[in-house]
Amino acid sequence: MIDDSKDLAAQADMIVESIEQDSHYIVDIIISRLKRHYNILY
Repeated sequence: MIDDSKDLAAQADMIVESIEQDSHYIVDIIISRLKRHYNILY
């Protein structure tokens, strides 16, 4: 049982990390599209 809970915790950590990475990627895409759409130059 203890090993199972450790595995679940490790899986949850991996899932959270992948979600965070994906969200950063999605935010970058949205920002780049907005910049292109409004011709915002920084």
